[in-house]
Amino acid sequence: MGAPQAVRVVEFLFFKKPWNEILVDYDITQGCIWVLVPVVTAMAPWLMAKARGLLG
Repeated sequence: MGAPQAVRVVEFLFFKKPWNEILVDYDITQGCIWVLVPVVTAMAPWLMAKARGLLG
């Protein structure tokens, strides 16, 4: 995902809704685990490089 699209997604998600709604939507204790998708996606290249021994 390119930087401009990432900026648009963050803007849409966090500036178009009140914070109380955002916090409810991303509440992991209530089973809303979607927030883990971008975290894992962002970390995947580093994790794979580390697993393959490409990083020192």
